[in-house]
Amino acid sequence: MFSFCAASAFESFQLGAGNPTLVHTYTRSFPMPTKHTAHTLLNTSKTKVWLSDGPTQGRCIWEYHDVWRWSDTSNKAVALRENYFRQHPKTGGKVRASQLASFSRIKHLLIGDIDPLVYRLLLSVRQKMERTDKKDVFGFKACAVGGHS
Repeated sequence: MFSFCAASAFESFQLGAGNPTLVHTYTRSFPMPTKHTAHTLLNTSKTKVWLSDGPTQGRCIWEYHDVWRWSDTSNKAVALRENYFRQHPKTGGKVRASQLASFSRIKHLLIGDIDPLVYRLLLSVRQKMERTDKKDVFGFKACAVGGHS
């Protein structure tokens, strides 16, 4: 059997912001289909991927734009703007999957305001990977269940 963790986009925001987060663990088996078998707590070291001297002052860019926030009261993430990714920020129109299918459109989005942030994030990840065991980058242990990673 092979098991793996799969974080949703919302869970990924939380993990990148340095919050320990429970994510689904799935087990792949044959001939039965892959199924959810457990939850795994990731980022117990509370490591952030966002630079404190960056344009978001160390906060997740989507937290910075009030898409979500960590609640210290309930000790969990709270979605504030659930439809944020369904509405085009410039036109206000609805975003359809077909609009994102074109590589040129995706490239245009990345080359805009976010590209410098993505570039710095990738550099930070690369530097961290060079200094640490590649299976434990940013305190995220490879989700190993049943002796596999």
